[in-house]
Amino acid sequence: MNKKSLLIVTILSVLPLTSLMSSCSTSPTSVSREIGSVQPVVLESKNSKISDELSRTPQSMAQRKYFDWPIDEARLTRAYSADPVKHPKRRLKKRSHWGIDLASNKGTPIYSSHHGTVVYSGRDFKGYGKMLLVEGENGWATIYAHLDKILVKEGQKLRQGDLLGLMGKTGRVTGVHLHFEIRQNKDAYDPLLFLPNGEKIASKLSAKN
Repeated sequence: MNKKSLLIVTILSVLPLTSLMSSCSTSPTSVSREIGSVQPVVLESKNSKISDELSRTPQSMAQRKYFDWPIDEARLTRAYSADPVKHPKRRLKKRSHWGIDLASNKGTPIYSSHHGTVVYSGRDFKGYGKMLLVEGENGWATIYAHLDKILVKEGQKLRQGDLLGLMGKTGRVTGVHLHFEIRQNKDAYDPLLFLPNGEKIASKLSAKN
């Protein structure tokens, strides 16, 4: 098995067969790819949950601004949670939520968060709908789920900001949104701690809850 195949197997093998990556209305917060140029993220927090997540987050990657927002404007409708929590709209058992949900209109353009290669394109994972996996450097990768249309092909080289597809509601969802994950091999990390000004948004959300 070559290195690329091993990465795909490593990441996709930990994806659940069913998904709780549905949109919700919990503390919607406006986000934008443009916001990152305003001021740098300060990676520190007095909030215990944020501090715990920061302690396991590779600071070198977070501070490099390697990742950018995958959408121009959206509502953050569901945050990352490593701890199992109840879904806000469904009567299902508690599960972790390994990414963030960004909601906007159907057909909203979705962009590559970083330079890389499309290593998976399809809808083979129940609940995720039409999904893309983009591999970056050193085992880092991003997942884009519930797309309405996929506009890239497996093996295609990407630059940060390249158009990937259009937002939709494929898979197990309650509304139109993008489910977005950042992973390194098997490990999922809170995307807000890597995105421009995302740590501030995470702190505000935690303060409301």
